[in-house]
Amino acid sequence: MFPGQVERLEFSLEQLREIASPARSEVFWTYSALEPLSAQDVAERMNRAAGTIHYHTKALLEVGLLVLAESRRRGARTESLYVRAGRSVYGRNHPMTDEYRKAGSKGFHAIMRSLGRERAALHRVIPEDPSLAQFCIFQLLNYRLSAEDGQRLCAELMAVLSRYRELQDPKGVRVRIAVVTHPEMGEIRHAYKEATGMDLRAEPETEDPS
Repeated sequence: MFPGQVERLEFSLEQLREIASPARSEVFWTYSALEPLSAQDVAERMNRAAGTIHYHTKALLEVGLLVLAESRRRGARTESLYVRAGRSVYGRNHPMTDEYRKAGSKGFHAIMRSLGRERAALHRVIPEDPSLAQFCIFQLLNYRLSAEDGQRLCAELMAVLSRYRELQDPKGVRVRIAVVTHPEMGEIRHAYKEATGMDLRAEPETEDPS
C-alpha cells in the first residue's frame, strides 16, 4: 500500500456527498487504488480540461478520498500523483441515516451514468478494434438463494476480485469491473411491508446537474 492509504475505507457522509456529484464521481473512480496518477493523467483519460480535474482532485483530497502517493518530473515541473485512500471502498450498511442513504443513492446513480457512457463508447470502438471484446461481459440474472448462499456468493465474488487485483500487468489493458448484487424489487417491497406494515413508496428521482 501507499503511505496514508488503508486497506478498507468506509465512506463518511461528507465523502459520499462529494462523490454524489456525477462530475466528481467520475473523477474519483478514474483514479486508481493501485496505480498512482496525476490530475493531468486523469484529464487525458477523461478527455477533460486539466483545470477542471485539478479542481475536483483538490476537493477529493480535502475530504480524504485521495492520498498523495508520489511525485515525478514532467518536463520542467513536478507533478503530484494520487491514489484512492482505500484499496477497497465501501458504503456503510448499518446504521444508516436518511441523509447518508440519499447521498449513497445519488453516488450510485452517478456511477451507473458514467458506466453507461463508457459502454456506449465501447460499442462504437469494438468494430474498429475487436480485441477489446475479450474484456467484456454483461449478465443480469435472478436467482433464488438462501441467506447462507447469498453470503457465500458475495464472499466468493470478492475473493475472485482480490485475486485478480494482485495480477497487475503494467502493459495490460485497464479494465473497469462493477459488481452489484441485491434482492430484486419485489423482495425489497415485501421485506418493507413485513417490517412496517406499509407499502414502500417510490422516491422521486433527482439528478445533480453538475
